[in-house]
Amino acid sequence: MSIHRKDQSFTLIELLIVIAIIGILAALIIISLNTVLPKARDATRKAELSEVQKAITTYYVNNGAYPISYSNGGTSQGGCLSTPLWDCWGQPNWTCTSYPHSLECVLANAGYIASMPQDPAFNDDGGACALGDTGTYAYYYWSNGTNYVLATHLNSISASDPNYYHSISTGCSGFANYALQQ
Repeated sequence: MSIHRKDQSFTLIELLIVIAIIGILAALIIISLNTVLPKARDATRKAELSEVQKAITTYYVNNGAYPISYSNGGTSQGGCLSTPLWDCWGQPNWTCTSYPHSLECVLANAGYIASMPQDPAFNDDGGACALGDTGTYAYYYWSNGTNYVLATHLNSISASDPNYYHSISTGCSGFANYALQQ
């Protein structure tokens, strides 16, 4: 014996339960994405800086020194990034004609790297080399020819990480917390 409903439609209670379940699942997905995306950007940053580090090392093997950072062609940009002079890259209005000694121009033009990576959260707000705590993320480089620091700002890093970088010594307390150094 089978029981058939005369009306094959859903009741209001059944619809509300389905909507509530869908809402809960959507909220869980959004919450998990908010934790996964920053970790994915940090993993990308680490991998890209490792690639730049390989290019810098190849440059060193061929030239006997690391590319010297000449931030803004050897003149001060002002602010904390000018002491010591730091290079960063990514602003579309910067060219190798204007900044021929920038790390981007030295490595990419000489074939040490196909193209310079750009931070996954980079946005050109007119201050691409500004402090990381302004909402702008970029990659930074400093070198005197003998040593170098290749730095960025990670969303999540522990002070016990071997590449943790305490940038207060450079006068830039917020622009980087992770660095590959030689």
